Amino acid sequence: MRVLQIGGSRQGVGKTSLGCALIGALPQYEWMALKISPHGHGGGDRGGLSEESRADGGKDTSRYLAAGARRAWLAEGEVPESFWRARELDDGLLVVESNGRLGWGIAPCAFLAVADDGPDTWKASFAARWREADALVLSGVAAGAAWAEEGFAGEVFRLAAGRWMVDSLVDMVARKLGFEPSAEGRFRGPAGR
Repeated sequence: MRVLQIGGSRQGVGKTSLGCALIGALPQYEWMALKISPHGHGGGDRGGLSEESRADGGKDTSRYLAAGARRAWLAEGEVPESFWRARELDDGLLVVESNGRLGWGIAPCAFLAVADDGPDTWKASFAARWREADALVLSGVAAGAAWAEEGFAGEVFRLAAGRWMVDSLVDMVARKLGFEPSAEGRFRGPAGR
C-alpha cells in the first residue's frame, strides 16, 4: 500500500479538493480514500469507521468516489489497526486526509500540507507538522506569502484560489508514490516493477 497524506491548516482549506484533483489527474491507478476526522462529520459515535457507498452523497467521502476512488471511508478518531491490515489495501493507493501521524507503523510516501492563510490562523495540529511535509500547497491569500520559504525544506506550490492542480505537483506526487513517467509523459507502474 502506498499512502498520500494531505493535511490542512483549517477545516475547509481544500484538503478534499486537492485529493480529488490528484485522483482525477492520475486516474489510471487504483485509488482509495480515508478521511480521519476529530469533528464527528458522520453523526455517529466517535471512534467509528464507516465506508461511503454513494458518489452523490454530498460528503467529502462521496466526493472522493465521484473523483474516481474505488472505495472511501470516514474514521472519526483513531483508525483501528484492522483497517490498516485489510487485504484490499495491499496493492492500492490511499489518500489519507489528516494532520496527525497515522500510527500502526504506517508512514506516507508523500505528505502534502495545504494552507490558504498565515500561521496565526492555523490549527495546532497543522502548525506542529507542516515543516515535515514534502510539499506546501498554498492557495488564495497564502499563495504570495513570504513565510512559506522560511524554514521549509520541501517544495512549495502556489495556486490561485480554487485551483487545485498544476502538472509539477502531479509529477512530484507520482514520483513520491513510486511511479515513473513513460516516454509520453504519463506515469506507469511502480519503479522497479
